[in-house]
Parts: sequence; C-alpha cells; structure tokens
Amino acid sequence: MLAKLDDSAMICGLFGVPEKRGAACELAGDLIRRRRGDHLELISALADDLDEPLWAPAKVLSGLGPAVVPVADRLFDELAQWRLVAELPADPEPPMHLRQPGRKFTTAWLLLSGDGRSPNYVGPLLQAVANTGDPRAVAPVRRVLELDELPFGLADLLEPLGAHALELVPLIRRRMVESHARTSPENLVRAQQLARALGRIGDSAAEAVEEVAAIADGAWVLEVLRGFGAGANSAVPVVLPFLDAAEPRVRLEAAATLWHLTGDPEPASAELSVALSNGRVRATEVAAQLGRTASACAPQLRRMVDSESPAISTPAAIALWRVTGEPEPTVSALLAPGAARFVGLSDGDPNDWDISTSKLSAVANCFTELGTAAAAAAPLLASELAKTRRIHPSVGFDREIYRACERALAAVTT
Repeated sequence: MLAKLDDSAMICGLFGVPEKRGAACELAGDLIRRRRGDHLELISALADDLDEPLWAPAKVLSGLGPAVVPVADRLFDELAQWRLVAELPADPEPPMHLRQPGRKFTTAWLLLSGDGRSPNYVGPLLQAVANTGDPRAVAPVRRVLELDELPFGLADLLEPLGAHALELVPLIRRRMVESHARTSPENLVRAQQLARALGRIGDSAAEAVEEVAAIADGAWVLEVLRGFGAGANSAVPVVLPFLDAAEPRVRLEAAATLWHLTGDPEPASAELSVALSNGRVRATEVAAQLGRTASACAPQLRRMVDSESPAISTPAAIALWRVTGEPEPTVSALLAPGAARFVGLSDGDPNDWDISTSKLSAVANCFTELGTAAAAAAPLLASELAKTRRIHPSVGFDREIYRACERALAAVTT
C-alpha cells in the first residue's frame, strides 16, 4: 500500500486528480489509522473533498473519532447543506444520486434502505459531526431523534456528545418508550440502543431508570443500570431475578450490578468465588472494581496470576493489586514478556492489531496507581510513547491508550 510510505503530501496530491479521489480517501484513512500524529493536512483534504458527490470522504472522517475536531467548522457547514430524507418531496430521484441545487443526496444524515426513503443507520457525515463533541452537534442529533422512524446506531452517535447530550435526555427517554411500544423487532432494537445511550450518559440520566426498567427483557439491561449507578437503586427488583439465572455469566453481572446500585458487596463476592474458580476473566474485572471488599478472593486471584495464559494472568494481576494493595506479584506479572506482548507493550508486527491491545489502558492505569513501585515499567512505557504506529486502529482509542501511558510514565518515575 502507498500509505506505508507515510507520504501525506503525495496522498493529498491525489485529491486533485478526479479519477484518483477514491484511492486518495482510502489511502488517507489507512495512514491516519496506522500512524500517530495530528494528520491535519490529510484530514483537511478529506473535509475539503466533501462537496464532491462521493460519500467516501465522509465515511473515512466518520471513523476518525475526535481527530476531526480541527475541521469541525467545515463539517458543520457541509451538513447544513444536506437534506434529511423526511424533508424530501414524494418519490424523489434515487437519493444516492440526488445532486440538485440546494438539495444534496441524503446519505450525509442517514444511510438508506433499498426503497431510498427508509433510514437504516446514522450517516457518515452526521457521525463525523457528532464525533467533534461540539455543542453545535446537539441540534442535528435532535433532528434525527425526532424522525418518525429512527435509524440504528444512535448509541454511537450520542456517546461523543458527552455532557452536551444531557439536554437530549428527555427526548431520548420519550423515543425509547415509543420505540418499545411499537413492538416490532426493529423497534425493540432501537429501544435497547436508546437505553444503552442513556446508560453511557451515566448518573445524570438516572431519572430514566423507571422507563428502562419497564422495557427490560434481558440481561442487556444490567449494563445500562450499572451506568446509572446508585441513582438507579429503585431498579433493584429488576436485577434480583437475574441472580437465579442459569448462566453463571449472567449471575455475575447481576451481582456486580447490585453492588453498583446498593453498595452491598456481598452478592458480588459470593458469585465472584464461583466465577474465579472457573477462571472467568470477567470475574477478575469485577474483583478489581470491588477492591478491598473482595479481599477474600485473593488466593484465587493469585492462582490465576500464575496462569501461563496472559489473557488470564494480566487481568488477574490488576485485580490482585486492587484487592490487596500489594505491588507484588502484580508488577512482575504485568512486566513478564508474555503479558507485555499480550497488551502491545513490546515490539511486534505493526500490521498485527489484536483486541488484546484494549487491555493496555487498564495495565497503564494500574501502573499509575502503583506509582514508583512499578518503576521497572518505565522503559516499556517510554518505548510505547515513542512509537509512531498506532497500537490500535481506532484513532480515539489509541489516543486514550497514549494518554494512559503518559500518566503512567509520570507516576512511576516521580
């Protein structure tokens, strides 16, 4: 791939050649996702190409997370020129080719189904606008939430808005209830997505707990209620039946949710013992959240730290530190070659991205907590910060990892 040359100027030049614009978009996206940096030249080139009847630039920009902030004004200006499908006249030309003065094709806002009018998913330009986290994004997101038929992907659309999404909570609650009342499988999925969006907003949206509890029809609701925290303690009766579920995983999630809602660690501790004895990685994460109140689980965690699989030993080591407050054997386990490779803190094939890199933020945060007791981690952390390639193809997630490593390096060396 040409993007491996890291030649931003060459790629930007391709945008000026009509027949090369598609390739330019692909190469720009590939380079931005693989190499660290602000890539302002490439991102600006993509934004400047939005007025062409191609959705490729918007598609690339929609996947760059907060990296699009420098071109926010350009994104908002372009979105303002596009028409929502609900605003089109009856029987329009196929929207994918609609390019009449003042009435651009609608895939900026929504991706459409085969009939050209029914929304399926949030459109790429709208997603890119939301990814800026700019308060101006609230207005277009509100317009989409007010559509009679909601698109899929609303949880991902709302999450980047952060605190700005609070003013949308009443509307989200109403549309969630309305979607659930329509009872079709598609609308039930939409209701769940809106509930998840409320859970991601957090305790500030806990006033929605009664509506969420009313539509609860599966274990998915447990994650939403945990997001609300103690403000959702009125939903305890909804959680209790899940403690008797046949699946151990569901019982563990229910017990963890009760702890989040009530502060009572006893149900979670009981389920933890069973789950840890079966080597469940999720149980180590719950133990880490419980901290010292899960100290009775320390012997089981120590056995898991000795596992030959870093997928087990790494989260167990983090949990053991949290429940005992003892640096060892956590530091040694996290710095072991297998664990370092598992989370990406060692050199390897730059094209070999693995989901295990998602654990690096947790490891870095643990080093931050350990402070100088983890001083031996400094060379690995410094090496990670010096890398030019991203450790994760998600630009936003890679930035989170980078910042976590920066904090960790500062903590272990001071």
